[in-house]
Amino acid sequence: MTGWSAIWCAVARAIGTAPTTQSQFDALVSFQYNTGAIATATLTRLHTHGRFAEAAAEFGKWVNAVGRRLPGLVRRRAAEAKLYSGGLPA
Repeated sequence: MTGWSAIWCAVARAIGTAPTTQSQFDALVSFQYNTGAIATATLTRLHTHGRFAEAAAEFGKWVNAVGRRLPGLVRRRAAEAKLYSGGLPA
């Protein structure tokens, strides 16, 4: 399995049967595509335990590369967190 199907499957495996909206799933796919860390990220554990607001806040912790904070990653994580939060279950 390669490409987007591998990314999609990694996210599906990581979140299991946790209630997930399409917006949350899409944000998690974007996160996995960029970091490859969906299986080990705290945000995944928080999501699977239904702690959605805390999970959304975790995106902002993934903004460093090569030892420094990158503006492009700050923007990307903010967009992912916004997408994720827009899909919070009622």
